[in-house]
Amino acid sequence: MASTSRVISKEKRNRNSTGDIEPKNAHSVNVRLCKSLFCNSKSYCKNNDCNDNYNNGFKEVCERIEYKSSEYKKGERKEKGVRISGETLGLDLECFARVLYRKKVSGEIVIRELCRFIDEERGKAIYQEIKNSEKIEDRFERYVSTYTPSNITAEISGLGCRGEGDFFIHRLIAAISCGDEKAELKLNVELDSRTQDDAGAVLIPRGRYDNKYDEDRDEKNRDNEKRDENKGYVVAAVDGMHSRLSSFPFLAGFHAARAALRDIMVKGARPIAFISDIHLANNGDVCKVFDYSAGIATVGELSNVPIVSGSTLRIGGDLVLGDRLTGCVGAIGYARRLLPRSATSVGDVLIMTEGSGGGTISTTAIFYGKKGIVKETLNLDFIKSANVILDMLEEKGFEKYAKMIHSMTDVTNGGIRGDAFELSEVSGCAIVLYEDKIRNAINKKVLKMLIELGIDPLGVSIDSLLLCVDKRIVDKISEAFEEKGVRYEIVGRVEDKY
Repeated sequence: MASTSRVISKEKRNRNSTGDIEPKNAHSVNVRLCKSLFCNSKSYCKNNDCNDNYNNGFKEVCERIEYKSSEYKKGERKEKGVRISGETLGLDLECFARVLYRKKVSGEIVIRELCRFIDEERGKAIYQEIKNSEKIEDRFERYVSTYTPSNITAEISGLGCRGEGDFFIHRLIAAISCGDEKAELKLNVELDSRTQDDAGAVLIPRGRYDNKYDEDRDEKNRDNEKRDENKGYVVAAVDGMHSRLSSFPFLAGFHAARAALRDIMVKGARPIAFISDIHLANNGDVCKVFDYSAGIATVGELSNVPIVSGSTLRIGGDLVLGDRLTGCVGAIGYARRLLPRSATSVGDVLIMTEGSGGGTISTTAIFYGKKGIVKETLNLDFIKSANVILDMLEEKGFEKYAKMIHSMTDVTNGGIRGDAFELSEVSGCAIVLYEDKIRNAINKKVLKMLIELGIDPLGVSIDSLLLCVDKRIVDKISEAFEEKGVRYEIVGRVEDKY
């Protein structure tokens, strides 16, 4: 695919012996390119007259974007122009063309602007597709194909930021996706988005999935066996990769897979399988897909959980230029008993295991240039800690204590502050936290980095296991953790909200 790039200087351009453009101005930009990319800027086309040449207001926008030439040695004044292309910018051609079309820019200009990145034939095709899709005539098709804008962007709402805005959006999604409670009961749904839990769960009724082995078993043994009224629960969760790990695919896959395992294990489930979904932009190297998959496979191999299914797609087909990678990992597990957040009770003690962080901490370390931190995040300590609790729940003779373990969660959604908020909401209890103990439960190197950067250690995902348990069982859990070498702290208590 051909792509074009231009560097236009305010001053006269010269060419060197290799034919490269050498702008005399060190802050040259592609003014026409900037004009297109910022066409929705208030300083551009105030009268929606997109046929105007560069107006003064838009020129100011362009001048604020300085593509400085790099690497000219001391004593040299020669500067190399920066070439800009659609691939470099990660341009969404469909969105780009649609914005121009909705601003009533003429088709000729839209096609001309598209042809800065692609050939004319494709430019014309994209414009025609946009034109057709903006004028759906059938009433029903138009109804199901359009949405009502809220005029609230993801940035303004805080989507994905694990704050109150994000939690509010989650509740709205739950209201849409969960439907009528009576219908949910018929489908045997035990946990869903309304419970603000880490994963969802569906009851497997007794007899519904009995296999031939069950039917042919010796009648006497079957009668003597004490069976529950149900055969357990299918537990499922999905976690998206960290959006800033697109250029670090192994880390993206590793942390997304580990997060998915965490989410089902804290509900009391043993992991059974992984599923994966990967999306790569048009110009992305396919090796990103392989490294992403290797990250998932590493977690799977170390925790004995296979990847059984997946999907690969391009982001926007061939209309999104760039190399952006995104995706998610799903985990499926089986539980005999669930540990929902809503079971948190007054009088409970909060126990938190040591956390070193995952995708968020890795991203912070990479982009702030903090050496040695990423290595600290590459572990399965959480899985080890959760297995200690699951082993206890399955241990013979432990039945009388099992019900004293009320709930488990992972310290991820907005840090322990966010988790405490959600625990309080769904349980109706007040959560009291001991800040000094929480800091002691954070990996020392990670904690040092957070303090240096002015990041609240209680407001960031550190990937610890958080238990809400009856105080009578604290000693037994402490012994089990110490036997397996799991570091932990008692970090809070649960009180009556009123």
